[in-house]
Amino acid sequence: MSKPINICNSSNFFDPKNIDYLFKLEIIFKDFTKKDFVKLTKAKYLKIINFENNILADEIKSFYISIKDITENNIYNYSSKFDFNSDINNKVYKNNDIYIEFRVNSDKKIECNCSLTAIDNRIFITPPNY
Repeated sequence: MSKPINICNSSNFFDPKNIDYLFKLEIIFKDFTKKDFVKLTKAKYLKIINFENNILADEIKSFYISIKDITENNIYNYSSKFDFNSDINNKVYKNNDIYIEFRVNSDKKIECNCSLTAIDNRIFITPPNY
């Protein structure tokens, strides 16, 4: 398996530890009520909902995710809206910018992990297919 090569530079683009990300997940329920989960982190990924938040998968209609760079450069601003499929216990939603994963436990409560995939300071070198 190939290993990523880290590229170093002094700019914020290549030095993401200098960036604060604001993650906002808006859950839209089937009764059209909404609940927001907002977290600030230096990492490009986080667990935004825990099972202890008591959000039931069967009650979710859709969700909206927004990830913003809140540093002075304000380089990044990504968002997407997805319809939620409550028939599947572990569901992944993704596009070119965002990866979001929902896990459902036996009580039908959800846990949600989110990652910003649009910016990555690694180059993957894959071996050829033989």
